Amino acid sequence: MLKNGPFVKHLVDSIEINSKRLTRYAKLTRGRSVAHSMKLILSEQASIPFAFAIDRLARPYQKAGVPIGDLEFIDMHLIPEFSEKFPFEPEPFESYVAYDGKALSRSLIAAFRMAGFEGVSEVATVELNRLQTPRAYHCMIRHLLESIIRIANLAPLHEKRAKELGISSRLASCNRISRMMFWGHIASFAACAAIDRAAAPFQAKGLPIIWQDVPEIPLTSDFYEKNR
Repeated sequence: MLKNGPFVKHLVDSIEINSKRLTRYAKLTRGRSVAHSMKLILSEQASIPFAFAIDRLARPYQKAGVPIGDLEFIDMHLIPEFSEKFPFEPEPFESYVAYDGKALSRSLIAAFRMAGFEGVSEVATVELNRLQTPRAYHCMIRHLLESIIRIANLAPLHEKRAKELGISSRLASCNRISRMMFWGHIASFAACAAIDRAAAPFQAKGLPIIWQDVPEIPLTSDFYEKNR
């Protein structure tokens, strides 16, 4: 049996961590957070078939020296240790404004059609910077924006390396995998906005749910700097 690829492993690790934390959050909220935690876990479980397809397509490139579908995913064990409160004073609930995930998806699609991955990176970066405050809220949307920016920034570097290694002539363009990951993220923004809405009341009371359950994603990777 093949071991899990990077994307599936990322989701399996996340499901395991969030399943353990579900109980700890439930004790702190008298069970009120269970439905929220389950929505997150179920969304991750539902993504596994897509992740399996990405891992399968990316495996030949990875074996040939192009780490597409690998560099995009950050080790889940880099998340903060579990804590019952934020390391800062969370903003009052009145500062939370519900986010329109569908509108964000539309703007990123328009950017992709007009300027490809470069356009996606620019638009998503502007939106990410806008969401740096309030710090306690919109954690899933920020996480997804960081991820889609990293995918967009890595896509041309993967393609360039494939050409340099001479594998683009025997394998289809690896851009198709980057595009699939992009569209997978586009389809997730509305659901992530809903998860953030459900988490906001808990976060307002000081519980760092979601905030401490996703890793910070660097917007670039130094792999290609080190492997020129």
